[in-house]
Amino acid sequence: MRKIAATAPHPLLFAGSLLAAWVLSSFLAASACADSFVLATFNNGEQKLRILHSTNAAEFLGHAQGTVYTPPPGNNLRDPSITHHRGRYYLCHTAGNFGAVDFFSILVSDNLWDWSHLTDVSMAAVGDVLWTWAPEWFLDDDGSLHVFVSASTTPQISIKHKIYELHPLDPDVLTEWSVPAEVTGPEAFPPWTEDETYVGAYDPYVVKRDGTYWMFFYNTRSWHIELARSTNGLTGPYEPSRTNNWQGIGAFKEGPTVMYLGGGRWRMIYADVIYSFLSYIDSTNNWATWSAPQPVTLPGAPTNFTVNHGTLIVPPGGLDLDARIATAGAGHVQIAFQATEGDHYRLSTSTNLSAWTTAEIIPPAASNPVIRTLPTSGSERQFWRLERLLP
Repeated sequence: MRKIAATAPHPLLFAGSLLAAWVLSSFLAASACADSFVLATFNNGEQKLRILHSTNAAEFLGHAQGTVYTPPPGNNLRDPSITHHRGRYYLCHTAGNFGAVDFFSILVSDNLWDWSHLTDVSMAAVGDVLWTWAPEWFLDDDGSLHVFVSASTTPQISIKHKIYELHPLDPDVLTEWSVPAEVTGPEAFPPWTEDETYVGAYDPYVVKRDGTYWMFFYNTRSWHIELARSTNGLTGPYEPSRTNNWQGIGAFKEGPTVMYLGGGRWRMIYADVIYSFLSYIDSTNNWATWSAPQPVTLPGAPTNFTVNHGTLIVPPGGLDLDARIATAGAGHVQIAFQATEGDHYRLSTSTNLSAWTTAEIIPPAASNPVIRTLPTSGSERQFWRLERLLP
């Protein structure tokens, strides 16, 4: 079936100084407004970037219908993936005419609405690449940023894609990149023969839990979103975990984005291959079973060929934790927040927004608010980061 043409949790961020404690970002200052979720997607006909927002990760609205970026002629935009890294937003996307190029593109923004082209990342080291599809960000536990992307050297569309990992060699500016490394695992991604037709894998989305890398991807042998896992590192080898119609959503669904919503609940948003609308399913038992599909509400949807594959994130300050920071005597600050029942949190500190040190792993709270008093580092400025950990 051809693809029709037409992390880690995100943290709450604080900053302080020796003289006063104050909120770093305007997003955090506005965290009482509950627009906690941002969806980067695209219009399937126009192939322009849409940035949409939501209070519940199911019903979305957008400024000017959400269209915020139009690529230059000859470099269309599909399959956008968004992340927040070292104070800026970055977006990678399928480029060219339906991805018929040997690179993917990266955009950058300071505010989610004004985007500019940063660089194109080459896949030429793979060989004679004819298709480059669906790059997806992944932030590892150590703070390193990665992209998983698929590429094919076969002229026919949608077949014989392989998945690769790349990472920036200059993590502050993201303009120099590693050579693509193939994701391996003969059982999860079995080798194909020349006489096979619809084989391969694309649309990778990776979640790391308890030291294991879990990859959701579209398997063009089964025409389903499947799940593989690796305890051997980012590039595998991966082994199958769930195959075929394990979620109960049927075939010809692709482009998964998966988020932990807290309180034991996960959400997967995915695209319909044929009609290009988005749906979601929920799991409360770490992906063993899923709810029945429900439509995602977006501007102008649901209509055929309206919206397609995108990525859901929580921007810094978007977690609905009602968090507060204040001075607590000489050399100390106090952080208070509303914890979700059953969830663990990590409180980290940094003086440069690059190197982070874990101050405390906070277990499930017996009562709210959770209050922690922390020493300052003695530097002129210190940052604190609060993350909800994955179950």
